[in-house]
Amino acid sequence: MGTGCGFLDHGTQGRGSGRRVDSAVQPFDKPRNHLCRRVMGLFSLWAFRFMANRKKDTRKKETGVGLSAEESDELQMILDRLSVQSPEGETLDNYLESLRSLLGGREKMAAALIDRVGRPPTEVGFRAFLAFRNLVESGPYRKVVKQAAYRFSQKGLMVERDEDQPGQVVLIRREVRRPLAHVTFVPDGFWLVSALIPADDQSMPMAVTAIAEGSFDHLSVKVSETSNRLYREYLQKIDSHAGKKPGEVPIRHAARLLFEMLDFHGREVADSDVEAAKRLLRPFHDPEKPPYVYEMMPPVEQPEVRVREVNGARLLERTDIGWLVFTRDELAFYRQKIQELENPLLMVPPEIQKERIEEAFRKAADELCVGRKRELFRRFFEEQAMFARLEAGVEEAMDAWIIARHLATGANASENPVVVDVVIASMQRCWPDDFKQQEQEPGGERMTESGLILP
Repeated sequence: MGTGCGFLDHGTQGRGSGRRVDSAVQPFDKPRNHLCRRVMGLFSLWAFRFMANRKKDTRKKETGVGLSAEESDELQMILDRLSVQSPEGETLDNYLESLRSLLGGREKMAAALIDRVGRPPTEVGFRAFLAFRNLVESGPYRKVVKQAAYRFSQKGLMVERDEDQPGQVVLIRREVRRPLAHVTFVPDGFWLVSALIPADDQSMPMAVTAIAEGSFDHLSVKVSETSNRLYREYLQKIDSHAGKKPGEVPIRHAARLLFEMLDFHGREVADSDVEAAKRLLRPFHDPEKPPYVYEMMPPVEQPEVRVREVNGARLLERTDIGWLVFTRDELAFYRQKIQELENPLLMVPPEIQKERIEEAFRKAADELCVGRKRELFRRFFEEQAMFARLEAGVEEAMDAWIIARHLATGANASENPVVVDVVIASMQRCWPDDFKQQEQEPGGERMTESGLILP
């Protein structure tokens, strides 16, 4: 292809050392989903391990207090009645008082009830626990009471004795655990989102993880009950496998990314995990609020001017632009135009030929990087800036941030050196033989505005 004329062969501030376009696009042609699948496999294994432990614990707990069949039926009737009580209702105190009389002298039944009302811990269950715990005095069943007290304390329901009134109990609510969210960039995926969401009516929080593959052709979304400890272990595994430490972000940003991935996917996803993830994250989603990076980075004055300072070569060197490349169908018209300019019917001075080919590349950038594609470019570099800011600081994030802010304006995409280089890299990916032919010709190497060496 006629890149020998040196498209955008300008000197610019901040230009880094050149690199060949072929080295930038080689990874695009390799299978890109092995690490994604490893990550999701880790999540599935982690969820399976947790649920297996939960089942094992449940079996142990169910046999903690042995009841006869008749006693078990009676216990279930009591639990059913408690399940419809309101912690603020007028009938709860009366019902607990009558139950206390019924359970007097029946230590085993009282212990079994205490064991069950704490699974999962609720305010009604806690009121029942307070009413019946003194009915259990013998050693074997006192352990059941202590275990129930611990479970309630984990939910924020604890007992404190007032020194002036030793018999009085006070409900103390522990600080509510906040949701956690993390984002990781992995070579084979886009926006690996992980979130831990405390449940209001369950003893265990819920974890969500989501990742996109293949230019959003495939989404992997998993939801599982978990614990804080296992969530931390999962993040450590991601760090060791992806080679990048997950960056903590507000839960609202994780929600934004999930819904944006679904939007870029562009098709309805009939999947129970996807629906569960949407249900869990929708309360935190605020599409009117800007992405998290806008809270982290300073404003960019005159992005149309600042974009000329971007070290595009260095930015592309550390960026997986496989998600941004244009397709063969999108590029075919412009490739044909460039081939015609390379081989004109009439003799054209080299300077004019060079100018016309440069204009063809700029036109491709302006006409292809529009609408949803431009939005993807902008969001991509906003997230790159955010992650660089989390990892290394403002200075390291500035190039991606300026590119993103430039794309947010009405400026022509052809003024953005990174967009133009993605057009060139996309053509090299689609028609590598065109570029190989040029590489065989001696000399003629030129550097693009962002520092990309073209044959």
